Amino acid sequence: MGRKMTAIGRVSNRVVDKYLMAMRSEELLFYPTWEEWLEIAPPYPTVGYEKKRVSARFKRNGYDWDINGALYMPKKIVNEDIAWVVTLGTNGSEGECDICPDGRPGLAAIIASQGFKVLTLSFPGHFHSPDGIWPMAVEDRKPIYLFDQTLSDDEIADRALKCTFDTNMQGVAQVIDENLPGCGIVVTNGTLGCRVPYFLKKAHVIGHTTIGFAGCDAWRKSWRENTGTDHSHKEFNIEGVQRKSPTTHRGSGYQGDEANPLSPWGGPDEFIEIVSKYRSQLKPRLTVNQHEGDPQTLRKYVDRTGLPEGEYLDFLEDPEPKYLKDLGVLVFVGMKDKKHWIYGDSVDDKREVYMAQKFAEHSKNVNVIPVPSHGHYAMVERYNEKFAHLWLWSHKDGYFQSRRVSD
Repeated sequence: MGRKMTAIGRVSNRVVDKYLMAMRSEELLFYPTWEEWLEIAPPYPTVGYEKKRVSARFKRNGYDWDINGALYMPKKIVNEDIAWVVTLGTNGSEGECDICPDGRPGLAAIIASQGFKVLTLSFPGHFHSPDGIWPMAVEDRKPIYLFDQTLSDDEIADRALKCTFDTNMQGVAQVIDENLPGCGIVVTNGTLGCRVPYFLKKAHVIGHTTIGFAGCDAWRKSWRENTGTDHSHKEFNIEGVQRKSPTTHRGSGYQGDEANPLSPWGGPDEFIEIVSKYRSQLKPRLTVNQHEGDPQTLRKYVDRTGLPEGEYLDFLEDPEPKYLKDLGVLVFVGMKDKKHWIYGDSVDDKREVYMAQKFAEHSKNVNVIPVPSHGHYAMVERYNEKFAHLWLWSHKDGYFQSRRVSD
């Protein structure tokens, strides 16, 4: 990990100045206090923006697939050469990137209002055309792989066995290339950021700004095996679809029933009721099993579908160093996040620190910023704008390498 870059422009906020000094140092971790967190101010004036739907159709594994997204274009752009791609989790939707459960702006809207282009995405199967609002109850939903066709149950089931992580990444890359050609891309999803470079042709990933989702599934598997920290690993059947509910939400350790002042929408019941309008709440077993990263389970898909083994297992290889060497990596994590911070007897055993250390073997700038009081859903909790503002302060200070890619 090389020396940090020098400051660009005058820093007017005392807390921001402290943060940027830490990002320029060789120290991996920086711990802001809660009082400091609340003082963080935005680096740029607020501007208006336009938002439009974007989509793409592509071919993989014997099928056509549709992927949907939203493109945010500020009326005054700070830097034409950089854009954020905002996605949350493995089955999230663009809806939660736009608006929080209680109506506050989501991360995509916050970044766009600061003058930066933003792309949000829903992976294939998780968007209900035309506006992303699901009209039926969660228990009655099925993945939607084509927007203009009604598929049979048998075809949906077969597609669910073939909609691999690389299928998602091919679609994501096509939408990025078509809408943000030549841009340096900063991603908010570590698994996406480590894999999508293999598929991009007209853009280049220059940075990761994650909140509890750093690194790739290959490193998650390594972390689990080397530290013995994550005891949640399970083996699942290869068929079927999981459905989110308040019960599964609690069971995952995402949120308890206790009152949380940073979750103004209420508890798990209220949260699931609100977000189920724009989030599919579906998680095919293949998505779960690839995230778990058990090769023996994944080879069952090869036997079942006849697809090459690499379609299910290649993503478990370490990312190629050429895709990591120029990155700026900001790993934020809520200190009340059970799986991403609380797990681990030592700091080095904590998941996000382990991921950051893997990045630091190759990447130019890497830091971990544990934030008090925030939990697993920090990206939509109260004060979520502080994350976006520090990402943009880092950009302003030269943390990410922004360079155009030839069309």
